Amino acid sequence: MTEPNDLINFCFVIAGLAVAVLGFASNLLIPYADRTTTHFFMAFFAVLCAYAGSDLASQISLELLGSEYARLSRIAIFCESLFSSLLLPLLAFYILHCAKQGRRLLSLCPIL
Repeated sequence: MTEPNDLINFCFVIAGLAVAVLGFASNLLIPYADRTTTHFFMAFFAVLCAYAGSDLASQISLELLGSEYARLSRIAIFCESLFSSLLLPLLAFYILHCAKQGRRLLSLCPIL
């Protein structure tokens, strides 16, 4: 990691992993959230932790460990791509769930 760009990228991955772990931990402590919201955020932050962890593993194997760990780097990059592609469908399912609840609440309101 001789280049400043690699160091900055490494710091961003560490910060992202910290945010994901804090989000996962804070989700466990929220007492007023409904079951679906709690499950969504637990799944979302778990996938986000796995994504940031695999990104960190790929950076460490590429930059620090050298060419002997090329297989580990390939596996980590594959996992990074897999977990990043799971984040948007999770978010879409949650938005659809919230929209369905909103429509149900709007149907109860006699003014609208």
